[in-house]
Amino acid sequence: MKKRIIKVTFVMFFISLVLFVCCGCKNINDYDDEQLVICNVSIDDEFNDNGICVVMKHKVSLEFNTYTPNDFKEIDCVYVDDITEGVAKVVKMQIEAEKTGDWSALQDRIDKNMLIDIDNYHQILALYIRDPGKENVINAIRTLERTRNDILSAEPDWIYHLGYTESNDTLVFINPNDSIDRGNSFIPGLIRKEDNYWINVLQ
Repeated sequence: MKKRIIKVTFVMFFISLVLFVCCGCKNINDYDDEQLVICNVSIDDEFNDNGICVVMKHKVSLEFNTYTPNDFKEIDCVYVDDITEGVAKVVKMQIEAEKTGDWSALQDRIDKNMLIDIDNYHQILALYIRDPGKENVINAIRTLERTRNDILSAEPDWIYHLGYTESNDTLVFINPNDSIDRGNSFIPGLIRKEDNYWINVLQ
């Protein structure tokens, strides 16, 4: 009887191990179709010291997850703001319209050529950390890059200066004190030259 119990226990343990390996490995590798973009940031760069902008990978973005600080315990996150929440609603509507063939709810967007490119859709989150500080922001970014496989990129909340370019594409600041500080709005972006001006645009 004792031998039978030991055998049954071993079999159950083996089955559990197989399930863990098979299912667990699938979860680990689910989002490896996009390569992590490492953030090039230094302590001397200009950025706000209390938060991080995170771009989720495309596949996990289409899961339309709702995130809380508990999902980012590794950086001691205290608040999560889903910047693309409104965009996600439209993406869901488009996916449903593609399934049903009924695009009537999106007709206004169709008329204005404002449909979302679903193939390039990425959920964007603003993560706020408990202890502000530029060094803490950089450390949090490195932690996310090292420990998460569902993140495409993590970067600081950059501060941009308004300026224009000369004919040689040299950036000239209009006023060094006149900057684009997104603060609590936390709009992720980059600098792009347009009509001889550098502007902040949504990634």
